[in-house]
Amino acid sequence: VLDPNLIETQGTDIGRAIETSIKAFDPTDRKYRILLLLTDGEDHSGGAETAAAEAAKEGVMVYTVGIGLPSGVPIPVKDENGRVSYKKDADGNIVASRMDPELLKKIAQITNGKFYHAEPGHYELLDVLKEINGMEKRETDADKFTRFEDRFQLPLAIALALLITESLISDRRRRKRAWAGRFT
Repeated sequence: VLDPNLIETQGTDIGRAIETSIKAFDPTDRKYRILLLLTDGEDHSGGAETAAAEAAKEGVMVYTVGIGLPSGVPIPVKDENGRVSYKKDADGNIVASRMDPELLKKIAQITNGKFYHAEPGHYELLDVLKEINGMEKRETDADKFTRFEDRFQLPLAIALALLITESLISDRRRRKRAWAGRFT
């Protein structure tokens, strides 16, 4: 069973997420590369800007969507019974996740992407999709398909007719032989 507690070092490593995402793109095609990063922007590794610079070199535009508030938001945790409480540190204090809009803006700026702040009642993802849909497009292999025409009906009909005919003919011959043998 996967569980966040399996990870030894807790926290977000935005730089590593960007680096891993860059590897997923086709290395031969330097156009049409967009990465959508939904995060609070807390980067515990400190490598986000370096990774963003590498993404820009690889032609990847990073669109960042900041979730949370700069002042911090408690992290909800559900127990086995479905009750919600908040994550606490070793001293019993509630742990808050703080959005870092400046880092997210910087990542977007370095990669020629855009920053959006997710707010209740707003539809930032729709704005991001509109922005992406307005960009130059290309046809991908996933969009191509082959349409097959079924042409088996005529040969199948002939084969069935022959099978039926064969079964009728062979039954008649057997019957004639059986009857002929009784009278001799």
